[in-house]
Amino acid sequence: MKNNKNSDENQLYQKPKLEFKDIAAITIAMFEVLVPIFAIAFTIFGFIILFITKVWLN
Repeated sequence: MKNNKNSDENQLYQKPKLEFKDIAAITIAMFEVLVPIFAIAFTIFGFIILFITKVWLN
């Protein structure tokens, strides 16, 4: 009975092994979150630069 309990505890504390599919899924999820944020940030930054160069500096 004691050996069975140690086996259960070892299974609880084992680190899950990340496979290629897991890493690919995490990478895709990161891009799905970060790409729209960067696109919006660059668009706003582009409009600010356009405003500064066309309106403010004339």
